[in-house]
Amino acid sequence: IKFICGRLQIQNIVYQWFDPILFIKQVFGQFGQKRAFCMALAPTSQDDKIYTIEEREGDNMIKKENRHHRLAYGLTIGILAVCMALTLLPTAALAENGAGIQNYSDLSDAFQNANSTDPAAPTVIKISSDFALTDSITLPESKCIKLTSADGSACTLTRTSNKAFFNSTGGSTLILENITLDGSSQSEVLVDVYAGHLVIENGAVLQNSASRAIDVSVSNKDNANSTTSVVMNGGKICNNTGGGIYMNITFMTGSVQQALSVTINGGEITGNGTETGSCGGIYAREMVDKATAQVTIAGGEISGNKAK
Repeated sequence: IKFICGRLQIQNIVYQWFDPILFIKQVFGQFGQKRAFCMALAPTSQDDKIYTIEEREGDNMIKKENRHHRLAYGLTIGILAVCMALTLLPTAALAENGAGIQNYSDLSDAFQNANSTDPAAPTVIKISSDFALTDSITLPESKCIKLTSADGSACTLTRTSNKAFFNSTGGSTLILENITLDGSSQSEVLVDVYAGHLVIENGAVLQNSASRAIDVSVSNKDNANSTTSVVMNGGKICNNTGGGIYMNITFMTGSVQQALSVTINGGEITGNGTETGSCGGIYAREMVDKATAQVTIAGGEISGNKAK
């Protein structure tokens, strides 16, 4: 964008006088069209606040219309203010609106800037390419985040460190949909759910961990009541050497109450565990009487898993 002799030029499009309506039209999606817009130099009526805009493609008239100077100037100021405000938005805020994240740093920032606490209306973070996580990402306390691929894609996250992809704790909720977490055969769980919540939706795949796909655990070592849950409505948990979902309750003393649950409504849990391991598809362990561990299977498929 540049100004030449009082004209506004955007690539090959020239405005002899700046018109905000046409500016919006060109900025949002029509840079590729070779059209020129010009304003008649003489007024089109006795009211000199009115002028004519002609839209031409080559020698052909595409459209001709009258505009008011005052309206144009007012809109110009408003549009420039909006454009300046957009340039000040942080990358994470744009990502929440679906811009598409392509690296670990931006993904971590987007998680930390999430602001929803409503699982029915979570902050949506979209991935637009495959990349590797270099460290774990812990969800902010009480925040609800949906991680998915950008429209028309199905992206895969891998990892270069022997750490979980995500830690859901402090009452936070992580929703996975249309995205793959590939453990790269590292010996750590894919998602650690501790006093938090995980929801697995259609298109989500948790695979290839040398440990378990998901650890679900609670304790009262923080001296606080908590609820921990995993709900699987779709997707797939597969080919994890240490097993699929591992439930564990430990460190329970005093009067603090804990609740831990796994609910399978759909999806597939297959090919997890080994003949010498303790966890196949789902492993539930309850060590104390001050907590409840519940597994509900209402649908889906659990097959081809192994354990001793």
